[in-house]
Amino acid sequence: MAQRGPDLWLTAGKALVVADVEITLEALCARTGKTRGSFYHHFASVEAYRSALLEHWRRQATLDIIAQVDGLGSDRIDRLNAMATREDHRFERALRALGVWHADIGRSVEEVDQLREAYLVRLAREDLKLDAETAQAVARLGMALFIAGQMRAPDDLEGFNVAAETWLMAQLLPQAPGR
Repeated sequence: MAQRGPDLWLTAGKALVVADVEITLEALCARTGKTRGSFYHHFASVEAYRSALLEHWRRQATLDIIAQVDGLGSDRIDRLNAMATREDHRFERALRALGVWHADIGRSVEEVDQLREAYLVRLAREDLKLDAETAQAVARLGMALFIAGQMRAPDDLEGFNVAAETWLMAQLLPQAPGR
């Protein structure tokens, strides 16, 4: 089924960001084949659209994944890793690059990274039974691996990170009771 409404515009914006094309009303209309009136039916301004695009990414690439993983019960770390590494990372990679030059994008990326890291700390505490300091270090290392993989191998994040993640988990397992 073809996309409609705001989703059509959000998908177009993601494609523009990945293609390194500035998000303008003209570029969005050209990408969607829709009119300015259609755009303004869904968004008050290009700035409001950019905020909606960032919120859509935050929800889809972080909050929805956390909710799904929390609903699984067991093996949450492994399942989180599987879900996160199978996502298309080109958009997020482009956002990270844009965040260097655009403060609003940089803040959004930092907020998402903080949400993800806090979630990893919680999983490390609850599932691996690690103390707070070790859980924080593990979460920080996990985020560093994830971001490095996004930047260096966005089309094969899982393959890029597998050896480092295997080593890290082997180091942790003797400390993790019941795992």
